[in-house]
Amino acid sequence: MSRPRTPFEALITRVTRDREEVVFFALCALVGIAGAFLGELFKWSVDLLRILIAPGGNVLDSFVALPGWARVAVPAVGALCAGWLLVQLPGARTASGGVPEVMEIVLLGKKSLQFRPVINKCAAALCAIGTGCSLGREGPIIQLATATAARFGRLLPLSEESWRLLTAGGVAAGVAAAYRTPLAATLFVVEIIIGRLNVRVLGAAATSAFVAVITRDIVFGTDEALYAVGSLEPFRIRSLGEILGWGGLGLATGVVAVLFQLALQGGTWTFSKLNLPVPVKTLLGGLAVGWIGFHWPEIFGNGYEASRRMALGETPLGLDFHAGWSLAGTLGALVVLKIIATAGSVSVGLPGGIFTPTLFVGAATGLLAGEGFRALAPGATGPAADWALFGMAGALAATMHAPLLSTVMLVELCDDHHRLPALLAVSLVAYATARALRNTSIYTDELRRKGVATEGSAEARLLGSMRVGDLMRSDVSTIAMSMPFAEVSARFAAIRSTLLYVTDERQRLVGAIDLHDVKNAEASPENNLLVIASDLAKPIPVAYPDEKIIDVNRRLWLQDVGHIPVVKSADDPTWCGLLTRRDILGAVDREILRRNIFMAPVQQAGAARPDWFELPLGGRMETVKVPAALWGKSLSESELGRKYNVMVLAIQRTGRYGGIERRLATPDWILEEGDHIVILGPEPAVASLLSGLLPADSGS
Repeated sequence: MSRPRTPFEALITRVTRDREEVVFFALCALVGIAGAFLGELFKWSVDLLRILIAPGGNVLDSFVALPGWARVAVPAVGALCAGWLLVQLPGARTASGGVPEVMEIVLLGKKSLQFRPVINKCAAALCAIGTGCSLGREGPIIQLATATAARFGRLLPLSEESWRLLTAGGVAAGVAAAYRTPLAATLFVVEIIIGRLNVRVLGAAATSAFVAVITRDIVFGTDEALYAVGSLEPFRIRSLGEILGWGGLGLATGVVAVLFQLALQGGTWTFSKLNLPVPVKTLLGGLAVGWIGFHWPEIFGNGYEASRRMALGETPLGLDFHAGWSLAGTLGALVVLKIIATAGSVSVGLPGGIFTPTLFVGAATGLLAGEGFRALAPGATGPAADWALFGMAGALAATMHAPLLSTVMLVELCDDHHRLPALLAVSLVAYATARALRNTSIYTDELRRKGVATEGSAEARLLGSMRVGDLMRSDVSTIAMSMPFAEVSARFAAIRSTLLYVTDERQRLVGAIDLHDVKNAEASPENNLLVIASDLAKPIPVAYPDEKIIDVNRRLWLQDVGHIPVVKSADDPTWCGLLTRRDILGAVDREILRRNIFMAPVQQAGAARPDWFELPLGGRMETVKVPAALWGKSLSESELGRKYNVMVLAIQRTGRYGGIERRLATPDWILEEGDHIVILGPEPAVASLLSGLLPADSGS
């Protein structure tokens, strides 16, 4: 049983229950403030580590000044340290908080988000990023802000939906803190994380993002946009051919983005097959970065300084640094080598972001295309620096499958809205090209590999991500194949089901016995003395735990009964449980419609037939497994109603033969192991009860 609440906790619970919207948006603002401070703290930590290793004004200049051997050694040692920390620090390797994990949390609620493992993972990221591995700082910043948001949400009895949206607000705060782009950070949540737009989603993301930027500017000072183009000549469209050239750039960045994704996927697959300790894998990744950076130091770090120089129309180190290389050759090499360096860093398990490295790849691709177009049609286009910015937008749109987000992001990054038509045109063509070649984005690749649906609306993705194992009932009893006919008949008389499932001595499904077959057999009792369950069992369609609910549902509707047995696999018919149509409908109502509807017939005085009562707005009904602390206690002794302001309506208990028995709740009812209680109350009160009971139930 959870400890009694203090008066202060009771006050907080009451305020949250009565003013949840006010509390929710106040927390969104608090997440924005925390995101700003955490973002700056991580940036300072990375810069401090870099300066201690290689003094210089920025990553590029620092590594250029290092001797050749140190360019190889520094990222290798940093990657080795990061790998060691991933192994030694609790939860560092498996910590959630990246964009794919947050998408899974917000949409499905299947993963938890704990603060300490994220801190440990960011410590490893600090070692890798601060020593020049090809990773972005935005990844850990987003993880820190998201974990902080989740922690804030768990401190108060928020509803599950509010907690998920607050967690998504942490992503907005992290993106805004990393790039000072509040509009793009808001769109990132709406377009990438959640995939739908409503006032509450927009309000949560915008509040966290704008508060993060305002806090950063007030406390740490206002900097110019990361890719400010004030030194470039004013933008204008010079010819129809230039517009066609933008289309060609969109095609090029779309293809390059797909190659980038394939490199990441291929590298991850390759290193997953190597049976090597984690620190050895990360060392190999660091050595790969160091070997490339020995000749091409532009690839070190996230690539911001190099891409900024390309956005001004320059090669990062000038052509003299790479003697014998032409401009086209230099830019082409930078595209290929940055992709390899980033894939080498990510695929070995080093934590960090890939957003800023994507900007580098896009800038180099755009500058290369711009110089090529200028050579073909002198005077038909503006400076090649514009094309570097357009290439950034195209690369982002193609990798994230978000053309609107990439356009707004580049407008904010370069602090110039005049280039918006060109940015949008390149983004749309790049997105269409990448989508035609590969239907997953750089973020949904990981979710697709885990079987999580990524296409369609949020509701369709949620339904497509449900698995049989998530909903099946595992506490349903079966009968032995050797059971005599008389016992089979008695079993049917004791339950309401029309089917009994038969298993052998190894709990492998043999088939199902239909009630009608038993009744027919009872008509000839003289023939039933030697009949056993296996004689009556017939083959029946089955489902598997890893199958999608949306696929099994079609099969279920073809059955005359409302349930289907679940076995381990097609090759192993070991009994796992039962999936019912009622469980599927309940999950749809709970997870997709985001409601818990309670309908019951209510007889009105003088009415010919009963009406139906629907749970009032703001109410919530849940079925909760009784934790071990309450076993053996009566309902009155549990004091659930007094402590949590809820009503216990009913008790669910599994009967002898696997059926669910439901009893009205009475004060003297003794709670037992395996019981479930049906509770009703205001949504915040139910959420408070769940947060108080479920940890005890799970053993955490």
